[in-house]
Amino acid sequence: MLTDLSFLAEGASWPPPGERERLERYACNRRLFEGQHADVYAAQLERIRRSPLENGADCSFATAPNYQRLISLKTADLLAGEPPRITCARPEAAEGLEGLLCRCGFPLLLYQAALDISRYGDAIITVRRGEDGRAELALGQPATWFPVVSPADVKRVKKHVIAWTEADGDSRYTAALRVQVHERGFYTEMSFRLSGGVIQKKTAPDRIVPTGLPGFAVVPLQAVVTSDGVYGCDDYMPVDSIISEIMVVSGNISRILDMHAAPSMQGPSSALQEDGSGGWTVRAGNYFVREDNSEPEVGYITWDGQLSSAFELLSALHEQLYVLSEMGEALLGTGGQAGVTTFRGLKLRMTGALCKVRRIAANIDRGLREVIRAALLLEGTEIGPDELSICWYDGLPDDASEEIQRLMLENGGRPTMSHLKSIRLAGRLTEAEAEEEYRKIVDS
Repeated sequence: MLTDLSFLAEGASWPPPGERERLERYACNRRLFEGQHADVYAAQLERIRRSPLENGADCSFATAPNYQRLISLKTADLLAGEPPRITCARPEAAEGLEGLLCRCGFPLLLYQAALDISRYGDAIITVRRGEDGRAELALGQPATWFPVVSPADVKRVKKHVIAWTEADGDSRYTAALRVQVHERGFYTEMSFRLSGGVIQKKTAPDRIVPTGLPGFAVVPLQAVVTSDGVYGCDDYMPVDSIISEIMVVSGNISRILDMHAAPSMQGPSSALQEDGSGGWTVRAGNYFVREDNSEPEVGYITWDGQLSSAFELLSALHEQLYVLSEMGEALLGTGGQAGVTTFRGLKLRMTGALCKVRRIAANIDRGLREVIRAALLLEGTEIGPDELSICWYDGLPDDASEEIQRLMLENGGRPTMSHLKSIRLAGRLTEAEAEEEYRKIVDS
């Protein structure tokens, strides 16, 4: 936890010692998302390598199921695959809002932010003015974000520090450290040289850049943050040990099966013949006489692996993965949709995942409002927090006929809404848009 800017002083270590564990976790989670499991699970791989079955030979994971990537993608699909509807109560600001969201590629930005929230627990959005003078929204890297908080209240951020390293042309130094210290209304650019992980002298005078905003230009989005925590909780840590154990168990099963895929043979010595190089081979396909029952029969040595316990363990680990990831078998498993004949039944199986996504939406709703209001302010439109509305969806397809039948059943078979309201819901329109469509239908 950083409470002042002393970590940017000359002679200080970089990165700050208190932040290294977080940065290492980010790096591990990024490698897991990219499928580099052997680098992260080196200790688990060594468990397979030490097994006497391998006889000292090198080995790797037989299978590396990337559950981490799947969890992140499914979370982003449910949260942002069906983008939320963002509207403004003030008509004169609605057009500017629609243009901003379209120009900034808001659906893709939100999807990528959802991936970062799942992978790292944090997503960082920066509001800035582009070269054309219009507002831009940019998704930053959480590994470059160092918030400075109040020691009395860690939820009160005093400064947002964005810092990253670059190659330095001076051979006396290992890298250059670029820093932006964001405060309300402006940020300060700094530049240092690094040598052996230690901050050296500044390479240029500080430069103050106004942002044109009353608040911060950096807005973090976080799903789960505890009362005494500064950073969010990622989706990978709770299931890390389970997934690594799944890989070890499945790897050992594969190796055992591979060893017995080509079984050995047994039989009398008459079944052997010299191969011309001092060795012996089996004369398969011939008839061998057994003088008495003491001589072994010619045949393959079969082996019963007794792997039922291993598969039971594997199944139990998968069950725990479905529970702890909150995604359920319907999303991560292969048989979760068996027996499901209605959309309602599918949603019931996905209750855990939908609750998880609703929790994320509720936690980042305020941050998204802040980002959008700041971007509109840069374009000359000021709106209040109550004038902006965000309607979230669950990312699942809707079964209109099933919903209509349910409503009619509850209402005794009578209509449950007006024509105007049905138009608004069917097209997800505003009141004004629905009234216009209704007039077109009546006039036609």
